[in-house]
Amino acid sequence: MGKEINKNRNDKEVSIIIDSLDEINKKFITTKEESKKLINDTEEVKKKLNEASEKVDKLKNGPFNQILEDFLLMIDIIGAYINNEYKEIPFGSIIAILAAIIYVVNPLDIIPDVIPGIGLIDDAFVVALVIKQVHADLQNYKLWKENNK
Repeated sequence: MGKEINKNRNDKEVSIIIDSLDEINKKFITTKEESKKLINDTEEVKKKLNEASEKVDKLKNGPFNQILEDFLLMIDIIGAYINNEYKEIPFGSIIAILAAIIYVVNPLDIIPDVIPGIGLIDDAFVVALVIKQVHADLQNYKLWKENNK
């Protein structure tokens, strides 16, 4: 009987995780659509970048610790893109990066940021997925930036 209870509890936990991942995915898809509309509004994009930059101090601990450097690079590359300083990146990568930034600055995402200890887990998950998707683009930008100081 004890094994049956544990199996049911584990099944429920797995189901909750899968449902949460589905919700994060749906929210991220919505955020990507928002990014496509926003990318041509330089002032609004700058506001999002400022919000993200202001939030960085809160991200230094916890789930963002290992991806913070790449997140800062993501903020920087969007700034360079909208200022027409760097355009050597696929548009799809720009949209994914901007969507991740918008997701992070939205305090009312799937797991509200105000929940201590876990509020940034979904944000870190989204950013990590985008980093994996655009890693080569980020590295190319980093090299370009080092060569064009």
